Amino acid sequence: MQHAQSARVLVHSKVLPLMDAFLVHKRQHGTPVEKQLYQKMTREDFIFRLIEKRPIFFFSDVDSTRLRDGTEPSGSLWPRVGTEKEGRIKLTDYLSYDEMQISALIGISSEVMFINQGERKNKGNAKSGGFEKEGVYVGLVGCRFEKEGMMEYQHVLISDECNGEKGYGVGGVDGKEKDKLRIWGDFYEQRLKNGEVGLMDYKEAEGEYEGKTKKLRRYKTLSGDIYFNVEIFKKRLSITIETFLYEADLRAKEVKKMAYVHAVGLGMGAWQVTQDQEEWLLDVFAEAITQNPFDNISDINFSWWKENSCGGAKNGNKIRTASGREITIIFSKRNPAEKLSEKDRDKLLVCCYAWDSNSFPGNEYWCGLLDASGDPAAASCSTIPEMHNVYVNPCLSKEAILIIEPDKRLESSRKKKKQKKKKDLKGTVVVEKES
Repeated sequence: MQHAQSARVLVHSKVLPLMDAFLVHKRQHGTPVEKQLYQKMTREDFIFRLIEKRPIFFFSDVDSTRLRDGTEPSGSLWPRVGTEKEGRIKLTDYLSYDEMQISALIGISSEVMFINQGERKNKGNAKSGGFEKEGVYVGLVGCRFEKEGMMEYQHVLISDECNGEKGYGVGGVDGKEKDKLRIWGDFYEQRLKNGEVGLMDYKEAEGEYEGKTKKLRRYKTLSGDIYFNVEIFKKRLSITIETFLYEADLRAKEVKKMAYVHAVGLGMGAWQVTQDQEEWLLDVFAEAITQNPFDNISDINFSWWKENSCGGAKNGNKIRTASGREITIIFSKRNPAEKLSEKDRDKLLVCCYAWDSNSFPGNEYWCGLLDASGDPAAASCSTIPEMHNVYVNPCLSKEAILIIEPDKRLESSRKKKKQKKKKDLKGTVVVEKES
């Protein structure tokens, strides 16, 4: 029961204004189906909806799916959810693609039991030893570029489809599409050349690239030139990584331990469009570490990454946090629940797994593809299919929503640092030791 009660939905504070703007947008510009659904919906209702209104599984570029009633309709129905042409998959019961873009920004976390080390091909085979019996598992979502023109593809990858008719750029046609992109432009802090908030179109991306800015990268694809907006990609992942590290830090603080963090790649594999994404994701980790006060994290183990440097820190090096603490960086081929070493045995193991924005925890796990990706592998080695499942765990409710507030934590840390250097009455500088 303790593990069930520990489950919580994680929402970064920066996502809250996005959610509010989304609800206003849908009330003003939505279809009749959307206007009816969102008319009186609160922010808390919306957050819980993002966890609750999901199919059992949802994967591949054709959106293979099984609904909660056990049926498996065509994946082609998903883009129609919430429109006047929606089919068997109704907005009242399931998420629209617009909602999936936001559900990708939230996470879910709980204490779990492990039954093996959690290697990719563990397939749920119980072992007698060599693994941690308990830990914390956090489900997070990377950028999904697998399906052209959907999800983060609309914000990060700039093709000739990103034009004024679809609301992109200075010449974007006014209407619901431009207003929707304005909301995301505001979230990603993007301004067009005329000073308006929005996302650039293809011609503007060409100009940025020819100007040799570091914001964009250009790639050849089967469909032509694609510009990859590195700045937006990093801002998108910074929400997810800050959420993960603050949750790890908080979990450790709650049990008066230091956290040993096991970090896997997010949005890699089938969702990935360039190997550079891994390097950029590590840049995001490094920035999160240096700019935030993680006082309860001792180690971050990057498992099965091809890159071997995080912010210049190699295996065994340390990175200093905003509060002055040092975190040891490790690159290894460690399995998630692998037994911690003797020197780390008193630490709290906090792992993340790559989830999806529109499935039950484990995703392919539910159709028997136990080693298809890290998601079903995580479900096969632990109790996340139960603990992270709103239909199994009654403790996952609106009351279980946790808002991650980095700004408040950072301000609190700054005040503590000032207090440690305050002067006594005689003018002597008193430097208090870390507790």
